[in-house]
Amino acid sequence: VFCLKGKMIALTACAELMDKKDIALVQYVNDDGTVNPDYKEVDEIKPFKPNDWKGETDGSIAIGQTGFFNFVTSKDSSIFMVCHNEVYKQKPSLTISCKVFDSNLNQVWSKDIELPYKNKQISLSDYTLDNNGIATF
Repeated sequence: VFCLKGKMIALTACAELMDKKDIALVQYVNDDGTVNPDYKEVDEIKPFKPNDWKGETDGSIAIGQTGFFNFVTSKDSSIFMVCHNEVYKQKPSLTISCKVFDSNLNQVWSKDIELPYKNKQISLSDYTLDNNGIATF
Protein backbone atom coordinates (compact mmCIF):
# COMPACT_ATOMS: atom_id res chain seq x y z
CA VAL A 1 0.00 0.00 0.00
CA PHE A 2 1.31 3.46 -0.83
CA CYS A 3 0.09 7.04 -1.12
CA LEU A 4 -0.10 8.62 -4.58
CA LYS A 5 -1.06 12.32 -4.58
CA GLY A 6 -3.04 11.84 -1.36
CA LYS A 7 -4.80 8.68 -2.58
CA MET A 8 -4.04 5.37 -0.86
CA ILE A 9 -3.43 2.61 -3.40
CA ALA A 10 -3.03 -1.12 -2.83
CA LEU A 11 -0.76 -3.10 -5.12
CA THR A 12 -1.33 -6.80 -5.58
CA ALA A 13 0.39 -9.48 -7.64
CA CYS A 14 -1.37 -12.76 -8.24
CA ALA A 15 -1.59 -15.71 -10.58
CA GLU A 16 -4.45 -15.81 -13.07
CA LEU A 17 -4.93 -19.52 -13.50
CA MET A 18 -7.34 -19.44 -16.45
CA ASP A 19 -4.90 -17.56 -18.70
CA LYS A 20 -1.79 -18.99 -16.99
CA LYS A 21 -0.13 -15.66 -16.31
CA ASP A 22 0.88 -13.49 -13.37
CA ILE A 23 -0.83 -10.11 -13.10
CA ALA A 24 -0.21 -6.90 -11.15
CA LEU A 25 -3.31 -5.05 -9.94
CA VAL A 26 -3.91 -1.68 -8.29
CA GLN A 27 -6.93 -0.70 -6.21
CA TYR A 28 -7.84 2.45 -4.31
CA VAL A 29 -8.12 2.16 -0.53
CA ASN A 30 -11.29 3.78 0.85
CA ASP A 31 -11.24 6.33 3.69
CA ASP A 32 -12.41 3.62 6.11
CA GLY A 33 -9.40 1.44 5.22
CA THR A 34 -11.26 -1.07 3.09
CA VAL A 35 -10.04 -1.83 -0.41
CA ASN A 36 -12.30 -0.72 -3.26
CA PRO A 37 -13.42 -3.86 -5.13
CA ASP A 38 -12.78 -2.20 -8.50
CA TYR A 39 -9.26 -2.85 -9.72
CA LYS A 40 -7.05 -2.08 -12.68
CA GLU A 41 -4.61 -4.55 -14.16
CA VAL A 42 -1.36 -2.64 -14.68
CA ASP A 43 0.99 -5.39 -15.84
CA GLU A 44 1.23 -9.06 -16.72
CA ILE A 45 3.88 -11.70 -17.12
CA LYS A 46 3.01 -14.41 -19.59
CA PRO A 47 4.53 -17.83 -18.92
CA PHE A 48 7.35 -19.26 -20.97
CA LYS A 49 6.20 -21.74 -23.60
CA PRO A 50 8.71 -24.26 -24.97
CA ASN A 51 7.77 -23.34 -28.57
CA ASP A 52 8.81 -19.71 -27.94
CA TRP A 53 12.45 -20.72 -27.65
CA LYS A 54 14.30 -20.59 -31.00
CA GLY A 55 17.91 -21.06 -29.91
CA GLU A 56 20.32 -22.90 -27.66
CA THR A 57 19.99 -22.94 -23.92
CA ASP A 58 22.45 -23.33 -21.11
CA GLY A 59 19.82 -25.04 -18.96
CA SER A 60 18.84 -21.92 -17.01
CA ILE A 61 15.31 -21.70 -18.45
CA ALA A 62 12.60 -22.92 -16.12
CA ILE A 63 9.43 -23.97 -17.93
CA GLY A 64 6.55 -21.87 -16.64
CA GLN A 65 8.86 -19.48 -14.77
CA THR A 66 7.22 -16.07 -14.77
CA GLY A 67 9.28 -13.93 -12.42
CA PHE A 68 8.01 -11.17 -10.13
CA PHE A 69 6.92 -7.52 -10.17
CA ASN A 70 8.68 -4.49 -8.70
CA PHE A 71 6.81 -1.29 -7.81
CA VAL A 72 8.34 2.13 -7.11
CA THR A 73 6.89 5.63 -6.70
CA SER A 74 8.45 8.95 -7.63
CA LYS A 75 9.88 11.06 -4.81
CA ASP A 76 6.89 13.44 -4.90
CA SER A 77 4.45 10.47 -5.04
CA SER A 78 2.78 11.75 -8.22
CA ILE A 79 3.52 8.70 -10.39
CA PHE A 80 4.50 5.06 -9.96
CA MET A 81 6.27 2.42 -12.03
CA VAL A 82 5.75 -1.31 -12.24
CA CYS A 83 8.54 -3.47 -13.71
CA HIS A 84 9.19 -7.14 -14.27
CA ASN A 85 11.79 -9.33 -15.93
CA GLU A 86 10.44 -10.90 -19.10
CA VAL A 87 10.92 -14.63 -19.40
CA TYR A 88 13.13 -15.90 -22.20
CA LYS A 89 11.53 -15.58 -25.61
CA GLN A 90 13.60 -15.43 -28.79
CA LYS A 91 17.03 -15.11 -27.19
CA PRO A 92 18.54 -15.61 -23.76
CA SER A 93 18.95 -11.96 -22.81
CA LEU A 94 17.48 -10.09 -19.87
CA THR A 95 14.51 -7.92 -20.82
CA ILE A 96 12.95 -5.56 -18.28
CA SER A 97 9.39 -4.45 -18.97
CA CYS A 98 8.46 -1.09 -17.36
CA LYS A 99 5.23 0.91 -17.22
CA VAL A 100 4.65 4.27 -15.54
CA PHE A 101 1.21 5.41 -14.32
CA ASP A 102 -0.12 8.73 -13.00
CA SER A 103 -2.22 9.22 -9.86
CA ASN A 104 -5.41 8.54 -11.85
CA LEU A 105 -3.94 5.15 -12.89
CA ASN A 106 -3.51 6.26 -16.50
CA GLN A 107 -0.47 4.82 -18.26
CA VAL A 108 2.12 7.53 -18.98
CA TRP A 109 4.65 5.36 -20.84
CA SER A 110 5.71 1.76 -21.38
CA LYS A 111 9.01 0.30 -22.56
CA ASP A 112 10.73 -3.08 -22.83
CA ILE A 113 14.46 -2.69 -22.23
CA GLU A 114 16.75 -5.44 -23.45
CA LEU A 115 20.02 -5.75 -21.56
CA PRO A 116 23.07 -7.65 -22.87
CA TYR A 117 23.04 -10.14 -20.00
CA LYS A 118 21.63 -13.60 -19.54
CA ASN A 119 18.92 -13.85 -16.88
CA LYS A 120 21.10 -15.90 -14.58
CA GLN A 121 23.99 -13.40 -14.73
CA ILE A 122 22.18 -10.39 -13.29
CA SER A 123 19.25 -9.57 -11.08
CA LEU A 124 17.92 -6.01 -11.00
CA SER A 125 16.19 -5.09 -7.78
CA ASP A 126 16.82 -1.37 -7.28
CA TYR A 127 14.72 0.92 -9.47
CA THR A 128 14.20 4.67 -9.12
CA LEU A 129 11.66 6.96 -10.75
CA ASP A 130 12.06 10.72 -10.72
CA ASN A 131 9.18 13.21 -10.61
CA ASN A 132 9.33 13.60 -14.43
CA GLY A 133 8.91 9.87 -15.10
CA ILE A 134 12.56 9.08 -15.85
CA ALA A 135 13.52 5.64 -14.61
CA THR A 136 16.97 4.42 -13.60
CA PHE A 137 18.20 0.96 -12.65
